[in-house]
Order: sequence, then C-alpha cells, then structure tokens
Amino acid sequence: METATSIENVSSRLIETWLRQNIDQESLASDLRKKGKDEASVNLHIEAYKKALNQRRQFNAFLLLGIGAFIGFIGCILSLINPFPDYYFWILYGSTGIAACIIVGGLYALLEG
Repeated sequence: METATSIENVSSRLIETWLRQNIDQESLASDLRKKGKDEASVNLHIEAYKKALNQRRQFNAFLLLGIGAFIGFIGCILSLINPFPDYYFWILYGSTGIAACIIVGGLYALLEG
C-alpha cells in the first residue's frame, strides 16, 4: 500500500485530471480505495482535491469581480466624458446594471463555499 504523509505528496497531475473529469468525492474515495490506498492517503487526496476545487472557484470569482469592476469603471468614465450624448442614460444605467450583476455573481461565487 502506498502512503502519503502530506498534501505535497499528492500528484498534481492526478488532481488536474480529477478536476477536468469533475469527479465527486465519494466516487473519488472509492476509486482510491480500489487502487489500494490506505485511509490516511485517501483523506489526503480528498483534501487536496477540495483545495484545488476551492482555488478554481476563487479564481473564477475574482475574475468575475474584475470584469464587473472594469465594466463599471468604463461606464463611469464614459458617463463623465459623455462622448455620445444621445446614449448617456444607456451608458450610465446599462453599464452600471451589467457591472452590478456581474459583481454580485462574482461575490456569490466567492462567498458561497
């Protein structure tokens, strides 16, 4: 039986494969047990998988927050400069609404877990 003593000993390629396949934790644990891993090693692998899932979720959340902030900033600048007077309200309220929705989605993704 193979044993792992810390999360650093878990293969990153194996974790990336699990992330691409979007495997749930129960099937992951049963698959590792079938391969002959002991319970401590299974727990370390599952912990590393959870950590990778959280990192991916946080990256996506911060990406949404950045996009929303950028759209809001551009909307603010265009509202102050007013290069298209006919579209002032579309720029002001449209970009603000879109930016707010994206930011709320990013905050939800960040704070849900």
